Amino acid sequence: MAISVILRYILFYYVFLETDVLINGKVDWKGRPATKNKHGGMHAAMFVLGGFFGFILLNSKYYLEK
Repeated sequence: MAISVILRYILFYYVFLETDVLINGKVDWKGRPATKNKHGGMHAAMFVLGGFFGFILLNSKYYLEK
């Protein structure tokens, strides 16, 4: 049973997540066509949100010390 679950996960990953879906009219920073599974998404969002909340927490520490 565990092997079938692993095989289903591998099949799902390679069939659905590894397909390159081009986004019309969008390019990356080098001018190449942007693919939906490689550009943006949660990885970029977590980087931006982590920096934002880190900035807010750092500034609130100094603000609350006054």
